[in-house]
Amino acid sequence: MSHSLYPKISVVIPVFNGEAYLGQALESVTGQRFPNLEILVVDDGSTDGSEALARRIPGIQYLRQKNAGPAAARNVGISAATGDFLAFIDADDLWPEGKLRQQREYFHRNSGLDLAISRLRLISAEASAPGTLPNFLSEPFTAFTFGCALVKKSLFDKVGLLDPSLAQAEDVEWLMRAKERGAKLKFCEEVGLYYRRHPANMTGDRARAHSHLLKTLKKSLDRRRDHESKGST
Repeated sequence: MSHSLYPKISVVIPVFNGEAYLGQALESVTGQRFPNLEILVVDDGSTDGSEALARRIPGIQYLRQKNAGPAAARNVGISAATGDFLAFIDADDLWPEGKLRQQREYFHRNSGLDLAISRLRLISAEASAPGTLPNFLSEPFTAFTFGCALVKKSLFDKVGLLDPSLAQAEDVEWLMRAKERGAKLKFCEEVGLYYRRHPANMTGDRARAHSHLLKTLKKSLDRRRDHESKGST
């Protein structure tokens, strides 16, 4: 079947010293076998073998920046992407087989949809061989995170890029902005992300993660108050 019959999906993968897991993440993306796929690895100043690993895989676009955090890295990928849709995966996570096709079907069935959010399952740090299921640590649940999202590229023109001042929860803040601006969102029943738990997870620092989440909520509240005050004048 001709690629022209499929929308182009750009996959943005930020990485910082993620050599240990990046290869598996890339295998789970290329293993989607989606006919019209653009894969962009954005290196956030890694000092390990992440660059060499990414460059060994045919068809991968490798971009590099000085270390500036995941939001800035994703912004580089978003700006360089040429697809009709954007999908995201962190270098230490995995996608289940068929994730992109399943999410794309929601756009076929829901006119005017801007954003589809799949479900998530936690997995252990142990390596998972291609074609085998990882060691699950949870049942599927809904998570407001970019790793679970398939987004129309045009939505970024309306909402803007991620906030690089946020070291965590930057995707939550963007998704809240999108919702505030009227984006049409659909929650999917299928699992679209295997989120790996390991000692180096940024979200493992609960106090820091909580602080960034509070900043995100405050930003949303401030925007709503500003909107309400402008509406009353």
